[in-house]
Amino acid sequence: MLTAYRYRLYPKADQRIMLAKHFGSCRFVWNHFLDLTNRRYTETGKGSSYKQMCADLTKLKKEDNYKWLKEVNSQSLQHSLMHLETAYKRFFKKLAEPRSSRESTTGSPSQYHRGSGSRTTNCSFPTSGNPSGCSGTGNMVVN
Repeated sequence: MLTAYRYRLYPKADQRIMLAKHFGSCRFVWNHFLDLTNRRYTETGKGSSYKQMCADLTKLKKEDNYKWLKEVNSQSLQHSLMHLETAYKRFFKKLAEPRSSRESTTGSPSQYHRGSGSRTTNCSFPTSGNPSGCSGTGNMVVN
């Protein structure tokens, strides 16, 4: 039996800003590395591995134009890369094709992890119950 938790959050104004930065950064990382991997594949016949993309992400975050990527938690950015690698593996198995990530009203390209949180918004996501520092309702979904 799989257990999942679904939360409806009502973030404060500063938390909304941080979440928007977070989702936008994850979307940017996905699209940037999708383009980079496509270019590498056309030039060399080989794409990028997750390990290579993580190394490139570290270099990218050190560049002056992309220092804003340091404002969000790195695990979520790395998860975007993991999902991109999975999309490419599925593509080469002829199951699906990786697409550009876009802004959506029904979901986000971001993922939070147990115990992860933001130091600037005082909002953490525990393994059970409601997130601390955020007002909202937690619903447990059992499949």
